[in-house]
Amino acid sequence: MITLLRDLRYAFRTLRKMPGFTLVALLVLGLGIGANTAIFSVVNSVLLRSLPFPGSDRTAIIWETDLKDGIQREGPSAPNFLDWRERSQSFEEMGLLEVGTGTITGGGDPEQVTGLRVTTNFLSMLGAHTVLGRDFTAAEGAGQARYPVAVLTNGYWKRRFASDQNVIGKTFIMNSEPYTVIGVLAPDFWQPLPSDLFVPWPIAQLRAKNRADHDFGVIARLKPNVTIAQAQAELSAIARRIDAQTPRLASWDVTVVPIKQALFDNIKPALLLLLGAVGLLLLLACVNVASLLLARVIGRRKEMAIRAALGARRGRLIAQILGESLLLSLLGGALGVYLASWGVDLLNAILPKTLPLPEGGAE
Repeated sequence: MITLLRDLRYAFRTLRKMPGFTLVALLVLGLGIGANTAIFSVVNSVLLRSLPFPGSDRTAIIWETDLKDGIQREGPSAPNFLDWRERSQSFEEMGLLEVGTGTITGGGDPEQVTGLRVTTNFLSMLGAHTVLGRDFTAAEGAGQARYPVAVLTNGYWKRRFASDQNVIGKTFIMNSEPYTVIGVLAPDFWQPLPSDLFVPWPIAQLRAKNRADHDFGVIARLKPNVTIAQAQAELSAIARRIDAQTPRLASWDVTVVPIKQALFDNIKPALLLLLGAVGLLLLLACVNVASLLLARVIGRRKEMAIRAALGARRGRLIAQILGESLLLSLLGGALGVYLASWGVDLLNAILPKTLPLPEGGAE
């Protein structure tokens, strides 16, 4: 170990005497390692890891389709969703959401917010936990609540209510209607769509919707050991029975897509192509640095000959050269990790973070 430390000190002094060579080698290594680290970090989080909520590997998006008219993914109607939930046996849970906007007044400047109106089981299905208050109850979905209620996201609670620990029970005005805060979600809750708050959908209102209005999103979790194909077949059979009762929906069907595939399917080929490209870039970087090191060693033949004449063994000469290569690799790796942190932030800014679900009308 003492010998290794001496070799590294000697390598540092040697590299410092040749700043041009050192700078070029570090830049080549840093770019190659940084690009690979950044792309692999994104590929790992997007394609390899599960989404951050329980049962995500069994969670799917359900769309309606009309291949006759070329419609492959259309938001389901509320009555169809209710029929699927009541008649199907393939799913543990099924939740509906609709995107809306509202204007918050009172308690500060007026503010336009984005909200999700959801069935009462929606948040718990995605593993939501509250840091304050509670989730929705079945009574609020049955229309038995005494007043409209809302659950705030953690970010909106901090931004609008300044992290008020006594926010539960407070009322705010949205679109001229008072809402009472009943809960604040934990900061690690994975949101399928960006939103500031959640409000419940009364089932009776969903049942009264037009069956031909395709403007909702449906997320469902399959039962263990049930495949996507089995769920697809069951819902298609239900859809055919619905079509028979509703002639204007004739030829409409259902498609069930795993949630991760729905989120990242469009960018998966591009990510794999990028991963292959940066792998080739790293290979070229290693070849270039190896060529630089070889040329440098050849240029030091006289120095090596003098050291050998003074009694240095071949093993010691090789160890010193390897020490320089090791130090260069460590510095290049550190630079690569630093550059990768910037690259990951850039890729996170352009990659989709939410599901491609249809947006409902403004609420």
